[in-house]
Amino acid sequence: MAKMGRPPVDVPREKRVNLRFTEDEYARLKAYASKHKTTMTKVIRKQLEEIISDK
Repeated sequence: MAKMGRPPVDVPREKRVNLRFTEDEYARLKAYASKHKTTMTKVIRKQLEEIISDK
C-alpha cells in the first residue's frame, strides 16, 4: 500500500514568526482574506513579498 500523507515540497517552510494583532486588526485581516477567497497567511505573505522585493 502507498504511503499516505502530504507530498514533499521543493522549499519547505520550517521557520515560524508569531504575530500579535489587536481585535480590530485581526477582524480586518480576516474580512479581507474572506472577501478575496484566500487565507490570512497568504495575504500576509503576499504583502510581505511586495514590501521586501527588489522591485
